[in-house]
Amino acid sequence: MRRSRYEPLVQRHRIEAHDEGGTARVVLGGEIDISSVRHVRAAIGDFIGLDDIRTIELDLADVTFIDSAGMGVVIGSAHRAKGAGQRLEIVAASQAVQRVLDITGVSRLVS
Repeated sequence: MRRSRYEPLVQRHRIEAHDEGGTARVVLGGEIDISSVRHVRAAIGDFIGLDDIRTIELDLADVTFIDSAGMGVVIGSAHRAKGAGQRLEIVAASQAVQRVLDITGVSRLVS
């Protein structure tokens, strides 16, 4: 099992990523904004295009805030994963983030 951890420059976000059995899981916490999207994009991107990964699960249960830059990374990653024959799925989201996903229509784009 591969494991990676992206350490934040400022302790406003948390990113953990691992894979097992054809599924990768990226767990985010805290604030996902312009200051953290580079790290989020890299964590998800590590799994895009890997032959042994079919599904990338995105866990947003501990995310307290997401701005348009964060939403852009989710949407862009979903498109990149689809282009690589993979699927990006949001498997959990905090109430605040779920509301943003629903209002913007991203919840319909990324299952």
